[in-house]
Order: sequence, then structure tokens, then C-alpha cells
Amino acid sequence: MHDDNKKKNQFDYGDSVRVKDSAPKKYFPGEPGDICGMDQIIFDEGAEKYTCQKGEWIYTVEYVDGSSVSVPEQYLEPDPDRLIYGFGDKVIMKPNIPYECYPSGIVSVSGYHHISCEDIALKFNLKIGDVIYLLKTGKEEEFLAPESYIEKKYKPIYKNLSH
Repeated sequence: MHDDNKKKNQFDYGDSVRVKDSAPKKYFPGEPGDICGMDQIIFDEGAEKYTCQKGEWIYTVEYVDGSSVSVPEQYLEPDPDRLIYGFGDKVIMKPNIPYECYPSGIVSVSGYHHISCEDIALKFNLKIGDVIYLLKTGKEEEFLAPESYIEKKYKPIYKNLSH
């Protein structure tokens, strides 16, 4: 049964968010994170626990250090400054980069991660918390690449062939 009165959630899995400065300390105000879970409050007990109304959304936010906390939607805001390329974007890889990244190819963004492992950070000369993109070739092969390996967003040129 479809309920048109049901409140739609503002965020989705994988979205980059920032906890608002006005949030209670237990939610880590000012911290960036990623949505890794969500649930709508449907019982009074949940509404009381998170100090919100029934029908509101609660998100599991994973922080850069790998910890996670359930945060009510009212304390979250989008953090678009953290990502330049979004899910499904086609991008052009820079030429002359390491073998993992298919030089000069056009690939699709299939996700991203915030680096939480020192080994990965060192491999790509990045720091903990930096973004690394999960990219996919036309043959469905996936690989990781930092933003610095991406030349630009791919924009196809359409020619009018109707004459």
C-alpha cells in the first residue's frame, strides 16, 4: 500500500553529510561523514530516544575514523564540497598514471570511500579522510583512484545529423 503522506528521506546511502554545528555533542557537531544506513521512526519510543517526531528519519553516519552514530535528519546537512564527481558521472582518466587506472579511458563513478586505512593512504599519497573514487570501466571492471588521477568530467559532444 502506497502512503502519500509518508515523509521522504532527504539523504541516501553513500551521501556525504556534515553534522550541523547546532547538533548535540553526542552527534559530533561539525564532523563530516557518510550515510551508511537509515530508518524511519515509527514508534513513540524511537521518537523519544532521538528527540524527534514519529515519521522523521534517523541516519547511521560513518565518520572518517570508522566510528558510526545514529543521527536524526534535523542535525545533518549535505556536504557537497567533499565530492567533485558523483555516482554515475562519466570521467576521463589522466594519461600516464599507474596501471590500475586505465590511462586516458572514460570510466564511470560507481562509488567513493573516505580513506580510513593507512596502507591505502600511502599507496595513493593521500591522508586519512581523503576521498578515493570507485570507478568502473565499460567492461564492468572496478578499481580505486584518487581525484588527482581524474582529468575531468566527460561531456559528450552531440552533432545534429538530421540534415
